[in-house]
Amino acid sequence: MPITSPVDFISGPKSISTPENLEKGSTDSLTEIWLTFFSLFVAGIILVGDLVMVLYKFLDGQDLTAAFLLKALVVILVTGGVFGFYLQDIRDRVSPGKRKMWAIGAGVIIIISIILGFGILGSPQNQRLIRQDNQKITDLQNLQWQVISYWQMNGEIPESWPNMIADSQTDKPYEYKKTGAMTFELCAEFNRESATDQNYAIRLEYPKGGMMQNDNWSHSVGRHCFEKVIDPIAYPTQVRG
Repeated sequence: MPITSPVDFISGPKSISTPENLEKGSTDSLTEIWLTFFSLFVAGIILVGDLVMVLYKFLDGQDLTAAFLLKALVVILVTGGVFGFYLQDIRDRVSPGKRKMWAIGAGVIIIISIILGFGILGSPQNQRLIRQDNQKITDLQNLQWQVISYWQMNGEIPESWPNMIADSQTDKPYEYKKTGAMTFELCAEFNRESATDQNYAIRLEYPKGGMMQNDNWSHSVGRHCFEKVIDPIAYPTQVRG
């Protein structure tokens, strides 16, 4: 019987066809048997792949966010349940009482996953607003590097920025303001306050050796401006004299 949902695979027929059952006169088709084993194969591949991805991110030093860990946990529980149930059922070890327990367990896992999803990640609307904020940070970072490039080519910071790119959410241009000989501001409207300090490590090359510097992009909700300073040693200008 093919899988249609985490509960259907438990509340389906009381036994699954095996070659032994067919020899006993079972009317189940051979196709059903191979679909069962194929389901086991797919569930096993997904389960192993999920574990490998978690291990890879951990060993690579990447951030294991709550969202990623929750998704990985749900995949492990669901695919593990599918794999475990079918493996036991083809061995004729699942009684009607155990079948009911499997069904209840699957329903509980689904409900808990939904509750944790909304509790930890927030609603889909909230996640969409966070993605939009992240896109704004990316746009401002690109703009920052354009200003630095302008400084290196011209030896000064521009008074204004023509043809300013627009916020994809509001269609309003981002704000740029020169605040000093080597300083400028970049402003945007944000939907949410940044959950954690958004620091990006940048390696600066100096004549006597390089060093790491944090580029802070943490922001509050609403209009927020980032004060940026150009380091003339790290980013020397090509203009002489």
